[in-house]
Amino acid sequence: MKILSKAIPALTATAATPATSPIWAVYSPGNWTVTLNSENNFYAYVDEEIDLSGLSQMERTVFFKDMEIQMVYPPSMLDAIAGDNMTLTLMISDQPIPFLSVYGPGQSSATTAAENYLIQRTQVWLVDQDTAQWGSIMKLASQTATGLMTETASDTIYIRHWVNLGTKRLGPAPTSTLEKITVPPLLVVLEVDTKKEEESVYVGRLRRSYELAQEYDRD
Repeated sequence: MKILSKAIPALTATAATPATSPIWAVYSPGNWTVTLNSENNFYAYVDEEIDLSGLSQMERTVFFKDMEIQMVYPPSMLDAIAGDNMTLTLMISDQPIPFLSVYGPGQSSATTAAENYLIQRTQVWLVDQDTAQWGSIMKLASQTATGLMTETASDTIYIRHWVNLGTKRLGPAPTSTLEKITVPPLLVVLEVDTKKEEESVYVGRLRRSYELAQEYDRD
């Protein structure tokens, strides 16, 4: 039995005052990529990896036994109003994660199969009428998850963490006074076993992992 872990860095985004372009200035110890930065929207993601090459070099298959996603503190906002919200999507896969995989397996635009997901977890956090009076404390409004945690011969576990901000700083009244958002750090913990399989089975898994990685490179 082995324990594997990976820390996912936090992110803080602060709105420019007075408004300039880009609107949201990002502060993080990690390499977050911003894909949308406007008054009413902020989308960003960060990629991390868990190295399994030591196991794959021994020609052993990895079986996932358990997984824990640890959050140090909840996401937060400063000077938010009721309706301001934040969607956090965590994807963990044994193949590289294409951009459109944020839609998840089963969606028409998805490019990653369900068996390649350990998990895709989506949380929606929001400020409501009550918490807006308490200093913009956020409540977990919904959480969904999918994933099969199937065994793999891949030499890498790929992790992507998305944040999508929903607000209305610009538009018809009432407008938001939101000034700052904070996405907490995560710790992904995997409990795994390794097993020496029959050569034909292992080679089949290895070939599939290679094919999926090649498909991602072509995209």
